[in-house]
Amino acid sequence: GTLPSIADTGANVRYPELDLSSLGKFFRGYGWPEYARALLDGDTIGEKCFRSYEDLFDEPLTRDELESASKDVASWPMESDNLGGVGFGVLRSGQDENQLAAIMQYGHANAGHAHRDRLGIEVISGGKRVVPDAGYPTHAAEHPDPPVWEKNTVSHMCVVVNESRQDTSDEGELVRFAKGVRVQHIEVSSPRAYLGIDTYQRGVTLVELEPDLNVMVDLFHVKGGWAHDYSFHGFEGEFFTDGVSFDTQNGGTLAGPQIAYGEIYDDPELVEHARMPGPPGTNGKRSYGSYHGSGFSYLYNVARGRLNGQFAGNWKDDEMGLRMLVPEGVAQEVITAQGKPPNKPSSPDHFDYVLLRNRGDSEADRLHSIFAVVCETFRNQPRITGVDRLSASSEDAIGIKVSWEDGICYLASNTGEGETVTFDEGLALDGGFGVLTLGKDGKARWGCVSGRLISLLKATVSGPGTWRGTVREVDFEGCSVVVEPSPGCERPPCNETLAGSNITHVWNFPVESVSEESGSYRLKLGAERLRIGRFVIDEEIEDGLSTRTWIHREWEDTEDSGCHYLIGARVAHKGRLWEIEKVYPRPDVGGHRFVFSGSIPYSGPDYGDPVIFDLGPGDDCVMRQTVYQEF
Repeated sequence: GTLPSIADTGANVRYPELDLSSLGKFFRGYGWPEYARALLDGDTIGEKCFRSYEDLFDEPLTRDELESASKDVASWPMESDNLGGVGFGVLRSGQDENQLAAIMQYGHANAGHAHRDRLGIEVISGGKRVVPDAGYPTHAAEHPDPPVWEKNTVSHMCVVVNESRQDTSDEGELVRFAKGVRVQHIEVSSPRAYLGIDTYQRGVTLVELEPDLNVMVDLFHVKGGWAHDYSFHGFEGEFFTDGVSFDTQNGGTLAGPQIAYGEIYDDPELVEHARMPGPPGTNGKRSYGSYHGSGFSYLYNVARGRLNGQFAGNWKDDEMGLRMLVPEGVAQEVITAQGKPPNKPSSPDHFDYVLLRNRGDSEADRLHSIFAVVCETFRNQPRITGVDRLSASSEDAIGIKVSWEDGICYLASNTGEGETVTFDEGLALDGGFGVLTLGKDGKARWGCVSGRLISLLKATVSGPGTWRGTVREVDFEGCSVVVEPSPGCERPPCNETLAGSNITHVWNFPVESVSEESGSYRLKLGAERLRIGRFVIDEEIEDGLSTRTWIHREWEDTEDSGCHYLIGARVAHKGRLWEIEKVYPRPDVGGHRFVFSGSIPYSGPDYGDPVIFDLGPGDDCVMRQTVYQEF
């Protein structure tokens, strides 16, 4: 029920806000009991329904109406969730003041309000934004601050590649999502964040080590390019570091000692265009929104140090503390700096940033980084005593050892496929992700694995591995699919996430039920509909359709033209189901031109106008089940 600061949303950088006005609209539209419960908890009844100007046009909600609708929901659900349709994941661990939550936004967002922050995360603990996304920028008009800094990749909790902003804001591909008693996990690959980069994949895990001790483990795999900068910042408060000796840079900014604050040092053409008369677009004048550089000149008070042991960054105020722990071996250099959030009433003067930096050969363009960060929040004193990186037998894998007074937690991640990876201290992983914890006595307590096994000494957690199949039929109105398992795979699991693709288009849905149908299986998907769009035909052309309906208001036919997420989706029209091969904007008349690559018969409902569906027959699909075990 709280409002995350995704792109141009969120006005309060300190505390998440309960958006009761929007919840009221959602309840009126959908009638969901969870919305009714949240409105009751927020006392949004009678005249208190009027939270915005738009609310004046709706009938006030009554207590009887909300209590009747929410009678089977005792409280707002506080479990982890993944909304595959929009590409939004939220992890929740712990309760009340011990609750830790992480939010990841990975869906397509190419409208004008998008930020260059695919796979960016925000962290909330005990109701406080401890790793805040600053949200809406200072200016809505033509100005350098929003595109060069406030919307740029470096100001968010992301990895900057080759000292430039992300190339696109296109959708990421869900690798796995797991929610359990003690482990919450989401892992997403974003191959189009930086075009030409081999790997850009993030796995975020919340682990409940004790009922009052929850930690976040962030593993970010990046392969390709010559420069990788992992950007992190905490909330307003006292900031101090441990474990690294820093040399303070004499003036300037992160862009260099001679580069002034806010200077557009890496795009001189844009500086010249800014001096031209008239608005952007006049005589070819570029907008500040076309900036593609680093934004490093907005980070000041720079200090640098080498990572030769464990590093700790600490943020603390009167309410709580945040500790960022970085093991040796994941970065060459640690940089601290300050950056200003958008100028809003709730904004502090600055945020304190920590950047983990790796540099490689600019000609080889083959730099490989696996950034590892463990975050702990605390009220009195931190309890994590150490974080170590474990050497792995594969360059695509990393092992992390987290120690505290009463035990040890081992976490392993591997972006490779089909091999068992061994780590220091006898840890082994056959799969993509796993956790094993030991008590103070050295005995295994519990573990989980997404794959075939994770083992340490005599403790082993086994799993079925990855289930794979192909979509053969789709019930577009009933929101179910018939899938055929791949050779070696049997009955697909229930209550897991089904992720699918046809190379260009990706999707994912939760599976609510599984039933056998003549050697194949029907999966009921947790979705209200599979339609993702519709449009009015302007003209039928030889290889597709033209429409004046705007799908995205992007003018140029570029890699970042805003409609990539539709490529590979299906269009139902005149009894045929067509696959979208390309979408071109039509700036002269408005709307878009769809180019189709082929079709199959369609026997679903006739909606009158063409309808776009998220998936179709022939799509490949996978489920990466996570198995939990107590010892």
